[in-house]
Amino acid sequence: YFPVPSPVFKLRFVSRKGAPHVLYCGGGGSSKSGVRNTVVLASLSSEGGEPKFETKASADTGDKLCVSVAADADVDLVAAGMHGGSVVVYGCTAQDELVVLTEGLEADLPTKEDPKGEECAVECMALHGKKLATGGNDGVLRVWALENQAAVLSALQKEAGAKEDVPKLKVGSAVECKGHRGPITDVAFDAAGARVCSASKDATVRLWDATSGAALCDLPATTGLPSGLPANKGGVGKVMCRACVFSPDGMSVLAVQSGGRGASYATRWEITGEGEATDVSVTKVGKLSNDPVPCLSISADGKVVAAGDVEGHVTILNATSLAKVKSMPLHGLPVTTISMIPGGTAFGGFDIATGSADKRVVISSSKGGGSIMTYLGILLLLILVFLVKTTVL
Repeated sequence: YFPVPSPVFKLRFVSRKGAPHVLYCGGGGSSKSGVRNTVVLASLSSEGGEPKFETKASADTGDKLCVSVAADADVDLVAAGMHGGSVVVYGCTAQDELVVLTEGLEADLPTKEDPKGEECAVECMALHGKKLATGGNDGVLRVWALENQAAVLSALQKEAGAKEDVPKLKVGSAVECKGHRGPITDVAFDAAGARVCSASKDATVRLWDATSGAALCDLPATTGLPSGLPANKGGVGKVMCRACVFSPDGMSVLAVQSGGRGASYATRWEITGEGEATDVSVTKVGKLSNDPVPCLSISADGKVVAAGDVEGHVTILNATSLAKVKSMPLHGLPVTTISMIPGGTAFGGFDIATGSADKRVVISSSKGGGSIMTYLGILLLLILVFLVKTTVL
């Protein structure tokens, strides 16, 4: 594991310049806590067999607590969602500096239940091409168009360019996707960027057209769950959907749902048709954990799913059968975020990054064994045994 200065609220396992990196956000809330609120891009490498976690770029968000992050495929654009409801978009220059491209996007607004906006927070985001999707406590999915993205990327990628020469990012008005009756907990684009899914505490996952904002399908989280779980009333209830993700081929959606603080279940829906003819059907339901699972990620090849629970465990499932492969105790506090390594990137067989309020980023493997520190512990034990035997002889 790698210690970090603050609790980790959200992270992404990303590829930057062909090398593995971790993008994460965290902090202490207000400036009175003494813990900085930051967005950090850290590189992963190995020197002399020792894993190395090194900060390459960071941005101080001041008194605004960043609770979600997203990046494009090359981490040239980084979006940060704040407690309070706003979004800041940064550009990462060729020299690995984060510069503000636009700020003040209001992505979560006060509601009738929260007229002063005290609970406003952009809890989840996704970036794909020229689209940015955001979700928060007002239950509205917003898809923003990045209008001059090409010019901004060209300036960011200049090796000899100055950050002062990078133009501001122009963001068009958001397409608002309305239909959820509770806070949105997760959002994801399909591989083509044509559709976006959103999970909510109203016990549904919804599919939307990412361009028009049209509602395509409603996927009730209670479908296939064991009978006896209390039904939701008035939107938010005992059953809530906490995370969602598209399969890499875009032909299915996987989601996590649970009843209150009870057991969590993963559901796989197959998608057929397009546009108004889009339809879904449940193909598999599997138990994930005896505890709530707030985060989910799928491997680049679509073969395995990784999920983190509130007891600090990470569970690996077969993505097709939803059969449990293994479970690893990795954190001392709830796993707040999880991300699997993007395709075309490798880090010695380690393919999962997780974060928690325990101020640690853990890199682990979905295959045999566990985290980096597990392997280091075994190595140290072998060295100790060798030294003991040598001393005896």
